[in-house]
Amino acid sequence: LTLPETGGVALQIHLTPPDTHHHRTITIRSHTETGPQRDWILHATGSVAAATAPGSSDERETPVEQWPPVGAEPVEVSNLYDRLIDEGYGYGPVFQGLRSGWRRGNEVFAEVALPEENHTEAGQYGIHPALLDIALHANYLDGTKETEGVQLPFTWSRVRLHRSGAVSLRVRITILGKTEGQRIHISDSNGAPVATAESLITRAMSTEQLSAARRDPHDSLYRLIWKEPNSPKPLSGRSPKDWAMLRIGDPRTADGVHPFLDETQQYPDAEALAEAARIGLAQPPVVVLGLDRFRGTCPVTGARAAVLDLLAALRVLLAEPALGSTRFLVLTRGAVVAGEGEAPDLAQSPVWGLIRSAQSEQPDRFLLVDVDGDGPDLELLGSLFDTLVDSAEPQAAVRKGTVLVPRLVRVRSSAARGESPWSESGTVLITGGTGGLGAAVARHLIRTHGVRHLLLTSRRGPKAEGARELGDELRDLGAEVTIAACDVADREALAELLSHVPSAHPLSAVVHAAGVGDNAVITDLTVEQIEKVFRPKIDAAWNLHELTRDLPLGAFVLFSSSAGLVDGPGQGNYAAANIFLDALAEHRRAGGLAATSLAWGLWGEGRGLVRSLSESDVRRIARWGMRPLTGEHGLALFDTATRLTDATFAPIDLDLAAVRTRQDGVPSVLRELIPRTERPVSAASPTQDLETLLSGRSDQEREKVLLELVCTHVAGVLGHASADAIQPDLAFQDFGFDSLTAVELRNRLRRATGLRLPATLVFDFPRPIALARYLTEELSPGEEDPCEPVLAEMERLEAALLATHGQLEGEDGITRITRKLEAVMRNWRELQSASPPDEGTADLAQATDDELFELLDNELGD
Repeated sequence: LTLPETGGVALQIHLTPPDTHHHRTITIRSHTETGPQRDWILHATGSVAAATAPGSSDERETPVEQWPPVGAEPVEVSNLYDRLIDEGYGYGPVFQGLRSGWRRGNEVFAEVALPEENHTEAGQYGIHPALLDIALHANYLDGTKETEGVQLPFTWSRVRLHRSGAVSLRVRITILGKTEGQRIHISDSNGAPVATAESLITRAMSTEQLSAARRDPHDSLYRLIWKEPNSPKPLSGRSPKDWAMLRIGDPRTADGVHPFLDETQQYPDAEALAEAARIGLAQPPVVVLGLDRFRGTCPVTGARAAVLDLLAALRVLLAEPALGSTRFLVLTRGAVVAGEGEAPDLAQSPVWGLIRSAQSEQPDRFLLVDVDGDGPDLELLGSLFDTLVDSAEPQAAVRKGTVLVPRLVRVRSSAARGESPWSESGTVLITGGTGGLGAAVARHLIRTHGVRHLLLTSRRGPKAEGARELGDELRDLGAEVTIAACDVADREALAELLSHVPSAHPLSAVVHAAGVGDNAVITDLTVEQIEKVFRPKIDAAWNLHELTRDLPLGAFVLFSSSAGLVDGPGQGNYAAANIFLDALAEHRRAGGLAATSLAWGLWGEGRGLVRSLSESDVRRIARWGMRPLTGEHGLALFDTATRLTDATFAPIDLDLAAVRTRQDGVPSVLRELIPRTERPVSAASPTQDLETLLSGRSDQEREKVLLELVCTHVAGVLGHASADAIQPDLAFQDFGFDSLTAVELRNRLRRATGLRLPATLVFDFPRPIALARYLTEELSPGEEDPCEPVLAEMERLEAALLATHGQLEGEDGITRITRKLEAVMRNWRELQSASPPDEGTADLAQATDDELFELLDNELGD
């Protein structure tokens, strides 16, 4: 019996009258709350009899008189539940009750307890179900796994409850053998029997089987919502005077200076800022990249210009080592739909795809914020920046002063109540119609929806590989099919094609499935790659919109990609183009037109972009928690989405167990899908563990530890089970590393070490051994600067003064604080005068302003 990821089940427990031997039969059945009530599934059967007298043969197990047991070796249990998560078990806080454990031969012993807040519930049960489950966790103390998957109780024999109401237990499990299972004796804290089982046999179930059992095929449909974060902070003014400002695509003008930034902090272009950083004149902690110039411009040309100009600036800024610690706040206005009745600015919207991709490549470098017409001025961005960083939110929208963050939520299939948008008599246009996805949709529309007139387009049309065979197949299914060569991005060519749609079967629906990929990380992405991806996506979609918006279409379906929402490293161009499609669907819906944009996850069976992925790429995506969609599953989601009234959906087969245990943490956009209580928080971070491991070791020992760390993460990136497969002196190129695997390794090592590592890490240190030596140097303890703790205290004092200033009433408080500061300065000057001054220090201390300026002119020039 498994519980679905959403909704619930109806449970039926049936007990028969006693037979001639006074035994009763018990059966347990269920059906999902959305399924037909007649379809009861039988899960378990059993036989129940009256309890035998105390001391009978079913109590052969002798209670443990001494505790802990004589000769039993203690077992470490502090990290047990962390380990179990990695093995496929996910126990919430009520179930994390194993307190201590021991082993002795074929026996394991444990002490378990309910959380104190659940003690009052214990009297409601013979034995609290969570406490019984925790008692079986003693099986995990062995620490070895003989089978894949998770072990679940399968057959119980001669189970007896002796007393009820226990809140803590002693557990003794005797391993009888693979076929005999295990004998269980459970007692209370005084050793008195609570429950016994003559035999329990378990069976393994793979995580794939568990996921499949819990999953409704329609439950893989998601949509993006905007909501306040769990711990919202009000926006209050802060003046980040050390920030810098770039207005992308917009030369600096005299009236464009913002009040909290002086003229020197606003740069005309990225090259000027990079040069200032290079010579030490500017090392801003944050650079604001504003895109207001593109607001309201032509959707197609504006979108292209916004992405290209922003990309050009980022490539310059990310390549400058002096800006290695700088973070970039990308600011759009009205680019996303975060509230009711909004329509997105199409020219700015693709920027969100580009930066989301950049965020997955370089975590913690980018924040993405969209504001409305009444959104915060730049002086409030400092407060907003702190709010997002504190809550680990990389993206946000501000609407009427309220901060909102994006979350994917599941769409209930029961919400699909609209009429079918497909007409049997009308013509359906499918772009990319001879490709894998387009062909699958064509077959589906004929077989499932009775569509009889299809117009399939591609660049090569009838000359495309397999096009003739596809046409014959679709005609055999009973449809009239036209396969035409047409560049849909060419407006005139598309208009000519549409003019030949017969009036007897007018155009009734559009499915835009065309698209190409050309991957590169953000620092390598070229103008040519942007154009290659944008043309069949953005230009074609806009042409389809403009040339059909006066037609009464039943459906206008755009095939987008989940890369624009989450996990799109190396796909900045593709993510940007597909976010434009999502925005176009919102734009059409706001104007009362039919539109559905589907941000597809990974397709299997050789469809979609999976054809261009390597086996290691597919494994990496699986580790992120995305399973390939089967054709049947994907098309079922297609049907559900096209009957709903929302504009955008994300059909993704998410493996939430894999998402929950991601090495890089749960992406913020998926947090609504992962219960926060399921993963316990470790006491120490990976960097703290590493510091402890390196402490007190010689340089040679530290290098050995770090080499093992590097090889472990190289193995993880490549999908190997252990670091044993990694040769330390072999080049990363020989392992098959590319730009994406290099990015993943850099990010893994950054999280493990706490170092800010360069984007070119794998290319600068092309072998694991060389990389380990570099990390050894970077992590070697240096001499502590005695000024640092004093300066840190001064910074805290400055922050306290700024925070207190606005709360002081009258002159008394200000005077008291001022006197104290003056006293501190007097004491400091007296200490300095009592110490032998460095050469030149005394002269400088006594110098007049004019003398100081003269000295500076001599040193630095006029």
